[in-house]
Amino acid sequence: MESKTMRITQTLLVISAFALLVLPLAAEPRSTNQNAFADLFSSQPASFPARSPARTNQSPSAVLSLFSTNKDYQLRCGDLIEVKVYGEEDLTARVRLNENGTVDLPLLPGVLLNALTQPQASEQIRELYVKDFLVDPMVSLTVLEYGKSKVTVLGQVRTPGVYLFPANERLNLLQAIALAGGYTRTGEPGKIVIKRVQNGKENVIKVDGRAMAKEEGYKMFEIQPDDVITIAESFW
Repeated sequence: MESKTMRITQTLLVISAFALLVLPLAAEPRSTNQNAFADLFSSQPASFPARSPARTNQSPSAVLSLFSTNKDYQLRCGDLIEVKVYGEEDLTARVRLNENGTVDLPLLPGVLLNALTQPQASEQIRELYVKDFLVDPMVSLTVLEYGKSKVTVLGQVRTPGVYLFPANERLNLLQAIALAGGYTRTGEPGKIVIKRVQNGKENVIKVDGRAMAKEEGYKMFEIQPDDVITIAESFW
């Protein structure tokens, strides 16, 4: 009887000792692996860094400059535009400015838009719709395709002729001469004449191309559509 009581007592001691070992372990924080698994839902894993904002090929200032250029651009013959009137889908039109600088729009034939900026053209169309058809419409105008401007280069250049360039892009005198293949051996860069028609009157402008090309800080001469450039011949 006594040995049986001792065995029971030993068994109870073993159970008590085991309980003392297990209870502290159960009270400890989760294992590192468990914490790492939980972190998958609370933060982004290190192996998948957050994406940086999408980059563009142009700096913000370049984008703003481009927007400003398009905003100030004056419509001209050959431009393809799209006109929309908010809430009036049947008035949407894609038209190209003809040789007179006019377009035919729904309800509005022969609208003159030549030499107007996009905001000015939108306002003109809006006013015409207000006059006879609509009440306070919202008009938008977008240039889908720019027409071509031309410049004529004559005289002492390798390939004289008429050259086209996008109407929304600037072209300076040296670039125009480069389009014509550059000067001939007898060309005189210091004697260049540009004929330009403004308000129906022809103006003659003399430019020193040599100084423009060589002198630092010399202001570039900007070509206007339909300019006629003549390079003089050097006799010595």
